[in-house]
Amino acid sequence: ASVTDVDAYGYYLLGRHHLRTGQAEDLKQAVAYFRRATEVDPDFSRAYSGLASATLLRSWGNDRKVDEILRTAETAIEQALAIDPQNAEAYAALGIFRARKDDNTGAIAAFEQAIELNSNFVMAYSWYAIVLGFEGRKQDSLSAHEMSARLDPLSADLQIELGAFHLDEGHVETAMVYWNKAIELEPTRFIAYMDSLFYRYYTGQLDQSVLLLIQYIENAGDDAIWSAYLPLMWAYRAMYDLDAADFWLDRFMDSDVAERLIPHEHALALMAHHNYEEVGTILHNWVNEAPDKPWDLHQIAWYEMIIGHDDHARQAYDRIDEQPADIRAAASADEFNIQFGGHFPAVNRAHLMLRAGNSETAEDMLAKSREYITDRLSEDLLYPAGDLHVLAAIDAIQGNRERALNGLRQAIDAGWTRVWFTEQDPNFASLLDDPEFQEIMTETKGRLDGMRKQVHLAIGADPSKLFSSMD
Repeated sequence: ASVTDVDAYGYYLLGRHHLRTGQAEDLKQAVAYFRRATEVDPDFSRAYSGLASATLLRSWGNDRKVDEILRTAETAIEQALAIDPQNAEAYAALGIFRARKDDNTGAIAAFEQAIELNSNFVMAYSWYAIVLGFEGRKQDSLSAHEMSARLDPLSADLQIELGAFHLDEGHVETAMVYWNKAIELEPTRFIAYMDSLFYRYYTGQLDQSVLLLIQYIENAGDDAIWSAYLPLMWAYRAMYDLDAADFWLDRFMDSDVAERLIPHEHALALMAHHNYEEVGTILHNWVNEAPDKPWDLHQIAWYEMIIGHDDHARQAYDRIDEQPADIRAAASADEFNIQFGGHFPAVNRAHLMLRAGNSETAEDMLAKSREYITDRLSEDLLYPAGDLHVLAAIDAIQGNRERALNGLRQAIDAGWTRVWFTEQDPNFASLLDDPEFQEIMTETKGRLDGMRKQVHLAIGADPSKLFSSMD
């Protein structure tokens, strides 16, 4: 259908502009602009399809309201197609809708219809590539990714997608080419750095991670976001440069950040300094603020175990048991803790049970945890270091010395660098006085010290000077 209202078209273009980035705040703006366009011109088909696409993209990470979101999007798609059955954007939105409902076959058909109607529609190709990848059609997926990038060569997001595709295929050097291109296109946008950063960080290249993050902060200036401070803090702490780690912690604490992360990161910083008394104070305050947050309670229980407060840890687990089964299960199988934190709530709790003499239940939990982690490792994980660390912890708990030490070496070879945490991890307590364990720690600390020196050579030892030079 033709558009007769110039204002509606202006709102639509603003919506498309914000939709293009895919970032949370931009998607919120996109929804508002598309909705305004439909209000100004109720017969504007493309405004409804834009509203559907933006609404659907906002739904990721919002599982609690997903049914409501899907109904809203479906209604907008139906309105768009009722007005204009040849609207390519509406079919692309339908493809995203079907993908969100795990109907990949239907999604592929919708994207192909969108491309048939508009062979230059970048968003259709981009999503078509992603869903083809879900279906294992790798060459078709790559072709669609490359087409979307040719149609929009100035999009950093499409370069990032191509980099992610090649990393999944094991083509690290090719992935880096695309990621570097993304940084060239948008040097002040953190997401352009993220995949390259996390690959370096989680494969143990801490010095390269720090230098990449500093590059971003120097380019972004006052617009640098707090998300960059976290990995800087983690990397410096892993390199045993606690002064620099604390500097980035302070900047993180001063930022406009999700409050739930602050006690978690503050506790970790204090543990790195072995300041367990103050950790206990933070945990006491934190547990009173998290009566119904299983993820927080798992972290609290874990830290209480580390500082030797087993009774407090059991109280936290008791509070988790009071939560609904689905919430409790999701928090207990938190893959983030495994892959990136190197610990697993079920293993920690099993160890606590063993300390209290409940060996039968504990051994059953450890056996199930071993099976779960082994299954994950059989999937050829991109970043297996955390899983290997958990597996080594299970062996250490069960007294399998050789397997625990070999597993720890495998974790370190795969990129595990948080050995400061391994040394405080109660699951490895049986190995602390073992000469081979101490040798592994000494060797790893030597490599980490070498990385720290490389960072100091490149940018100096005092990160605060970076900001004085930028002002």
